Amino acid sequence: MIIFGVLIIRNVRNVQNRIAPHGDNARMERLRSHDRQLVIMLLFQVLITILISVPYASLFMYYVTITLIPKYEPSVWEVAITYCWNIVATLLYATNPVIGFYIYTLTGPKFLAELKCCFRNGLHSMLTTLGLVRCLPLGIQQTLLGTAVISNSIAVMMQSRRKNNALPTQQ
Repeated sequence: MIIFGVLIIRNVRNVQNRIAPHGDNARMERLRSHDRQLVIMLLFQVLITILISVPYASLFMYYVTITLIPKYEPSVWEVAITYCWNIVATLLYATNPVIGFYIYTLTGPKFLAELKCCFRNGLHSMLTTLGLVRCLPLGIQQTLLGTAVISNSIAVMMQSRRKNNALPTQQ
């Protein structure tokens, strides 16, 4: 995977050099940004593939080691643990072909920006529904709700404080 990843990056750069003129700095910066994204996605793919494959490979190394030891009878517990480890390792290894889609989706900057927006909107609606927004510090409220909403709620709070602080004869 590493060899083919390096070859893909080299090929993409060669194609970009043949197509793009060398004088446009904005275009070159955008292409470098795309190259960085490609490298990040490939590194995540290699790392996840290694992490998923290690349990499966270690299990088979264990099987080979056990079969090479003469006169060794595994206990019932050892067989049960090996069987469970086999199931987990096989399930992990079976997810390897599918995991690429999720890696490429999660490492894309547009997806991350949209995910942050969704979390912010969900948190905002949850806190507003529960009435916990006013318990947050002002900086977090401004980040979460926006400046206009905060200034509106501060004005409402100030009016209610003025009413509560008025003298009994003024009310």
